Amino acid sequence: MAGGGFICDSPRQDHGGRLTAPVIITSIMAAFGDVIFGYDLARKHDAALMNAVILVVVSVTSVLVFTFLVDRCGRKLLFIVGGALMILCQLYYASPSLSLSLSLSLSLSRCLLCFSWGPLNWIIPTEVLPVEIRSAGQSIDVAANLCVTFVQRRSFLAMLCRFKHGTFAYFSAWVAIMTAFIVVFLSETKGVPLESIDDLWRCHWYWRRFLVDGSKQDMKPPQP
Repeated sequence: MAGGGFICDSPRQDHGGRLTAPVIITSIMAAFGDVIFGYDLARKHDAALMNAVILVVVSVTSVLVFTFLVDRCGRKLLFIVGGALMILCQLYYASPSLSLSLSLSLSLSRCLLCFSWGPLNWIIPTEVLPVEIRSAGQSIDVAANLCVTFVQRRSFLAMLCRFKHGTFAYFSAWVAIMTAFIVVFLSETKGVPLESIDDLWRCHWYWRRFLVDGSKQDMKPPQP
């Protein structure tokens, strides 16, 4: 299944390059963590609980927009648009003259993340890896994701105290680097069956040097 949480490694099964219902439902349900885990902490503070509810609504709405757009606009376009908007957002946060409220600022960041890079972070690793190593590759991806998240959350407050608004300029620089990497090195996987992913990379200007032999230089990329 392309972009899913359930992976079938059988090479005999044909996988269309589309999202399926379990992925959509899982993505939406994951957004309710703020309320589930924040209720006990914020039940005596209505404002904090209300902020959590607002973030859940924004997250669910953004994921629904994402599910509508991802198979129409493509993965790469959402990466680029989302990355560009997040760069602008982080640069705005880096400005000392920030005028948005905390709730609106958090909602804006969550919206930009949940309609682009957030869900795609789970979809792309399941689509770009060959069937034979997909399970192992996705495990490495999840482990790396959790490790980076842990380091980021542990260091964020220290960075914020030391660098103040410059912390967000640091994050915007990393988003710019990641977006540039997507533009240069990622091929569009929309509508490409998982069994044809190898052929897709064999036609890429950079990755083909690692995958293709001399007799296949003139291969054409698979059509969605």
